[in-house]
Amino acid sequence: MANIMKIVTLAAVAACVASASAAQENARQIPLPAEIQYPEGIAVSPVDGHIYVNSATTGVLGRINPTDGSGAVIASPLDPAHAAMDGVKALGLKVDQQNRVWVAGGMTGAAYVVNSDSGEVLARFSTPAGNTLINDVVVTDSGAYFTDTRRPVLWRASTRDVRDGALEPWIDLSNSPIPYGDGANLNGIAATADGRYLIVIHMGRGELFRIDTASKAITPIAVSGGPLDGGDGLLVSGDQLFVVRQPHQEIVSLKLSADLSQATVQKRITPPELTWPATAALTSQGLVIGNSQLNKRATDTPERPFTVAIVPLSLLD
Repeated sequence: MANIMKIVTLAAVAACVASASAAQENARQIPLPAEIQYPEGIAVSPVDGHIYVNSATTGVLGRINPTDGSGAVIASPLDPAHAAMDGVKALGLKVDQQNRVWVAGGMTGAAYVVNSDSGEVLARFSTPAGNTLINDVVVTDSGAYFTDTRRPVLWRASTRDVRDGALEPWIDLSNSPIPYGDGANLNGIAATADGRYLIVIHMGRGELFRIDTASKAITPIAVSGGPLDGGDGLLVSGDQLFVVRQPHQEIVSLKLSADLSQATVQKRITPPELTWPATAALTSQGLVIGNSQLNKRATDTPERPFTVAIVPLSLLD
């Protein structure tokens, strides 16, 4: 597959970066290259701080340099068989310590690993045919874990032996504490810094769960402080959990107990810079969130250009 290496100068991004400071109090939007439409997945490299964002509808993967504001469309991590498929083709993203981008393949039922420099697809993973939505991914030292919003399976891939193959059906959730039914089920996934626990959210019910990566034990997390239904992106930072409630266009900050059995809402914000927000990542400037506008996909009437939002953490104190 040919790589796309079109460099786009984002003057507005450069202006935002140049003016950013610790005292920044307002959320803001960063415009994306025209090729990045309906941006859903977003990730920040732990190696060099670059921001990666994808198009849900085409799978195009882009990179933003937070230092000089330049953007590059680097890859379209799709199998040729999926190129003409209607529906979402790429959703959640994560970047690992080797600077590889892991991509949840949405309705394709696939997942991908992409070289963040060249855009080369290093590996493609498959799942059995069926009604699926590989929605989000988190990467730890022990593996990459993928949620499936339609099938009661938590999928896994090795991060050590990265090559084409099938995703491992790591946990069958059919008879687990996590209920599956019609509509949106598991969506966002995050991990503690040591990789010992995963945290997942049931989008339809707004319920949080802790998963032990060693024992695979699943424990409901008791939430106080109001609803979390519509939860999409999750982000863990120390004892804080951030939840992006997509249809409510809200970010919720919660404090986690030491054993992750409880989460208490600390603050809710609805900045106008959010437009059907999806996943979130953490930068030195705050949370960076994909403004997916997927609610306008059926009519193809989004606001253009598509953007990501930068939300200072001070707004969530």
